[in-house]
Order: sequence, then structure tokens, then C-alpha cells
Amino acid sequence: MPVPRKDKYFQKIHNAVQRGNFVEQGIKTWNELLFLTFGKVNHQQNIYKGKEGLDLSIKMLKSFKKKYKRLPIIKDKQIGSIQNAIGRGEWKEQGINTWNDLLRITFGEINNEIYKYHGNKGFERAIRELKHYKKINGKKPTIHIKEMKGICTAIYREEWKEKGVNSWNDLLKVTFGEVNMEIKNHGGREGLTNMIRKLKEFKKEFGKLPTSKEIQGYRGPIARGEWKEQGINSWNDLLQVTFGEINREWKKYVGIEGLLGVIRELKEFKKINGKMPTLRNNGTGIYYAIHRGEWKEQGINTWNDLLKVTFGEINRESKRN
Repeated sequence: MPVPRKDKYFQKIHNAVQRGNFVEQGIKTWNELLFLTFGKVNHQQNIYKGKEGLDLSIKMLKSFKKKYKRLPIIKDKQIGSIQNAIGRGEWKEQGINTWNDLLRITFGEINNEIYKYHGNKGFERAIRELKHYKKINGKKPTIHIKEMKGICTAIYREEWKEKGVNSWNDLLKVTFGEVNMEIKNHGGREGLTNMIRKLKEFKKEFGKLPTSKEIQGYRGPIARGEWKEQGINSWNDLLQVTFGEINREWKKYVGIEGLLGVIRELKEFKKINGKMPTLRNNGTGIYYAIHRGEWKEQGINTWNDLLKVTFGEINRESKRN
């Protein structure tokens, strides 16, 4: 969404904003006017700078909470650029050094859901809650139960990877010594019916199509070809049969937000591995985004163009190869 400041008409509006003509409406900057008009700002600019950037961030967080009825978290792609500003120390003078500092200033509270299932105490809490659920309901819980959402998110964050808990069934084994047999019975026509029902329940509860990481029990039957006669040979085939559409969330490398996400991933890779990433290290998703010209306007037409934007240099090893 380019800012049309070169047009004389829009220049007049921009000047009016600078004069403070719309202060009573809560509009002090051009991006605040864009946000009020379109529900988003121009991410081609470095918008989260200084006091104006902080004011805009607070407005966006409040708008997010109003729309989604919850506090935002760092992984919400709508507000990912704000976290980058915090990382740069943009609002250090205002006492904002972390995401929770910004939440405190904006809402007067932090998102405790993230830390509820963190570390050893969070692990013990999760086990207690699973046992309590079984005691009350007479059966082991599944990942689709609303009360288990926070625990599932912790598993997805790999909170307890060192304890061997990489999936919901791993946690069930640690807690009860066995897995949920209902989850294992996904084979055949009956299993497909059960799986479709679970996918629909997920969408009804969370208001979106599930991703393959959020659902268990489908890999085995698909790999064994148990639903081949129904035309299901992949996760997207299963979604197509269930909903008549596939999950477009996998297209995460789209637009400016996608580019910022890629840059974060590349920097994180270098931080962890002590070397610049190669295309082989980062899968095909980024390659396809470059290939379809997703960031052509930013001058990124090749992998090395992306490295230059991210690190200011290219990977000499990949150049020799």
C-alpha cells in the first residue's frame, strides 16, 4: 500500500495532518490516518520509531485486542514489526525493553498464558491439569479441548523438548503411561469420518482451518494409503475433502510482513549456528517466494539479494559452489 504523497490532493491531506487538524479524532500522523482508513499502515516505511511509533503501536495493540478478544502475542503476524522496534531499543527511554513492558504500558497487564506453561513449573502444572481432567471426565483429554489450548501451544513452542515431550502423545505418556487410544484409531473409513469431524470441530472452535502441526493422527493413514480411494494422498487433500479448500497459511512468505519474517529467521539461524544460512538450510518456502517475485520491488530477485538485504553481504561459500 504505497503512500500517495506525491499527488497534490494527498499532499494537502498530509499537510493537514501535520498541522494537527485531526487531533480531536486521534490522528496525529499520516500512518494513524492510514490505520483508521484501511485498518493497516504502510509497512514500506520505518514506522515504529520514536514517540509517534510508540503511539501507533499502542493503537494497533488495542485494535488487535478489540478484534480478537485477547492480548496479542509476539507470534501474531499482524504486530510482528512492533517486536522488531522493541529489539532495536526504540522505546528504551520509555522503559520498554521487552514485549511484556509494552503490554503493561498499553493494557496494565501481561499475557500470563505464555508463562503459565513455561519450564519445570509449567510442565508440572500441565501434568496436574491433565490428571484433573481425567479425574473429572473419566477419560484422557485430547488436543481439541479448549482448556488444553495453552498446553498445546507450549508443546508447539518446544517448552519441554528436553523432557522428551515433542507431541501431545508424548505428554500423555509421561502423565498416564499411555496415549489416547481414540487418537490412534484413525485408520479406514471410520477413521476418516472421525478425522473429518475433528477438523470441523477445530475450525468451529478456533475460527480457522487447522495446520498440519495442530492435528495429530493423520500422517499414518495417509502414508499407508488408507484414504487413497477417497482421493486423500496429502494433508491438503484431506482439507480439500473436508472443507472444499486448503490452508493458505503456509504462504507465510508474502509481502512486507513475510519479508520481515524471513529476515528474522535468517538472523536467528546465523545467531544459533555462527554462520550465514544457505538456501539448502532454509527449505523451499523462501526460494519459491523469491522465484515468484514476492519481493521484487525491494530489489530481491535471488537468494544472494536476500542475504545482502539481511546481512549486507552474501554467503561466499555458496558463491564458490
